[in-house]
Amino acid sequence: DAGAPLREIAQGAGVALGTAHAIRGEMRRAQWLMPAADERVRFGDLKGLIELFVRGYTLKLRPTRVIGRYRHKKNAPQDILEGMAQRLTGMEGHWAVPGGMAARELTQYLEPNTATLFVDEQARAKLGEEPMLRDEVGGNVTLLRLPDPTFIAEKVLGPWPLATPLLTYAELLQDGGPREIETAQMIYERFIEPMVTHGG
Repeated sequence: DAGAPLREIAQGAGVALGTAHAIRGEMRRAQWLMPAADERVRFGDLKGLIELFVRGYTLKLRPTRVIGRYRHKKNAPQDILEGMAQRLTGMEGHWAVPGGMAARELTQYLEPNTATLFVDEQARAKLGEEPMLRDEVGGNVTLLRLPDPTFIAEKVLGPWPLATPLLTYAELLQDGGPREIETAQMIYERFIEPMVTHGG
């Protein structure tokens, strides 16, 4: 919510209040934020802002979140995630599936051959016993540090927690394959475009 209190925005983004204030100022100068009724603000070019987020995610955020790529004993992503979900059920930590396997649940279209997970420290520790070895080139599992629980979709749309559609969209685009890009467009049209059309 563009009009949320600054302290709430800073907390949700995991940044200092001063940082949130500076970013909001930059967004106003760039007209990403526009004046609205009752001294509130609204998003300006929301579609452009989404494109900016995707670029920032690919070039800046994601590289700082990578824990590593691993070769799991199991080959099928479905089997890998089912096993991990059993291990992670009931713990206090947070985790979510973005990218191909999230898109598979949302569209029933893509059949990826790898799995990606966002995990916090507790979830990462719980996965320490998973039968997988580090393999940065040929691995079938990528672990990323979860920046904040707000990266997890509020609605449960599958057998495991999914990342938000926007994050799933960004992850598909950074994968860059033709099938991933096609599926990303489906995600955009079904889940993101309605938000753009209705102004967030």
